[in-house]
Amino acid sequence: MNQGTPAISLKAFWDAVEQRLSAYSADDLRAILRAIAQQAPPSARQEFLARLTGKPGTGVRPLTGRIGPAYDRAKAPLRELRDLAGAQGRPPEFQARLAGLQAQHARSRASQKRLQRLR
Repeated sequence: MNQGTPAISLKAFWDAVEQRLSAYSADDLRAILRAIAQQAPPSARQEFLARLTGKPGTGVRPLTGRIGPAYDRAKAPLRELRDLAGAQGRPPEFQARLAGLQAQHARSRASQKRLQRLR
């Protein structure tokens, strides 16, 4: 760690990561990963590839397979469930379940924004 740079909390770090990632297109992110790959020394190339694929036993989650599109696909069914709960006079029950989803995905700022729009 650079001695002149103060450490930040894990939450602040992930919030910053999510904010920066949301600013880039898929093509931009590919270009960034290619640039990082070019800097990998020969001894670190296997680890880099393992991180990209989420190779079992590495303890590293894959960098691919974003879940954002899955949240986007879930919006329509969740809206239908929200409307159904409203028609049945059970909006508090839907809101409680939605709050449970938000709690499950509390570390992802992007998912929080998507779920917040359903309220």
